Amino acid sequence: FDAMVASVTLSPRAIEFIDSEKQRLLFKGVLAASEQPMVVNAFAIVYEDLGPVRVAGDLIAKQLSKVATSANERAAASGDVAALSALAASRNLFRLVDSDASGSLDRDELLRSPVLLDRIRAEGESDQAAVERFMSSADTDDDGQVSFVEFASAAASEPGLQMVDDADGADSQAAAALASARALFDCLDSDASGSLTRAELLRSPSLLALVRHDGEDDESAVKRFMSSADADGDGEVSFVEFASAAASEPRLQMADLALDAALRAASESQGVAIGGGSGGGKRSMFGRKAPGERFDDMLAECAVWEAQLDCTPDACDLPGDDDGGGGGDGDDRMLLVLKGAFAGSRCAQISDALRVCYLEYSPLRLGGDLIFKLLKRIVASQIASQRP
Repeated sequence: FDAMVASVTLSPRAIEFIDSEKQRLLFKGVLAASEQPMVVNAFAIVYEDLGPVRVAGDLIAKQLSKVATSANERAAASGDVAALSALAASRNLFRLVDSDASGSLDRDELLRSPVLLDRIRAEGESDQAAVERFMSSADTDDDGQVSFVEFASAAASEPGLQMVDDADGADSQAAAALASARALFDCLDSDASGSLTRAELLRSPSLLALVRHDGEDDESAVKRFMSSADADGDGEVSFVEFASAAASEPRLQMADLALDAALRAASESQGVAIGGGSGGGKRSMFGRKAPGERFDDMLAECAVWEAQLDCTPDACDLPGDDDGGGGGDGDDRMLLVLKGAFAGSRCAQISDALRVCYLEYSPLRLGGDLIFKLLKRIVASQIASQRP
């Protein structure tokens, strides 16, 4: 079980290099679950005790481990997106300070920029002293001007100008930048092919407004964007290429979240589901609820059970070893599964991942129905034992 979980656990950054949105939800759920021992213990018990679930889990994990390997390889091949993001942020600030658009900064421009002064001024230091200190370290060729190369180098060593100052922050920034780029990419990728063509770029007025330079027509803007983003020259822009372009294109970097929201709204208005499960609202020919409805009902009932048993995120007085030894008889072990179910149902990433499993993998759906019935029996037994 431990080896299987390890094979499908990815960093937030690597997850964004997976093209399938449903698979990304699965990996995000695995990552979230791995941080909650109670949830991990519940899955381990189910894996050990229920043979059909174990077989289905092994088959699906084998498929997903290949996806994980590919995502790690693509993330490694993408370069340092965090560094690209920091460089683009430096470029944005440089342009803001460079009031005459000369391509270099002088002392007067530095003194006229409250934003920059707030970043470089030490405690108790005057504006003039701060600028003189910054110029002495940044102006490496002593020409009285700070070029962008000099500015970016200084930003890397100036605490107030550093976008990220520790490894955890770098990972967080990279993951956020990639998640934003992924959301935008998926909205533009109208045929869900995993790459963007000239035609798809031309059909997005909002994107064109961001990448088009003054006086440039749509065709020219797309041609220029493609020439810079399409690194392998195959006529299409992959997500890896798009993420790199978004990180180094200031206007795309600043506006992609707003654009993503607009594109999602447009997609949904045309009846295109984004992030929803398949077949969630249709009943079967025999009148049984669709898998999506059944899963939602089970999730809602889980919340009812939690209230009936007086369990909260901070305390749950049900019997069982919360440290996750996994020993005891069948009922004791199922109580541990119940506690894990409560914890997992409160986590959006975990419940979203379980919903994908239930809707998309029929062997796991059957296993899920079996587990729910077992838990329902355990809950009824616990409620009965609490009555006076």
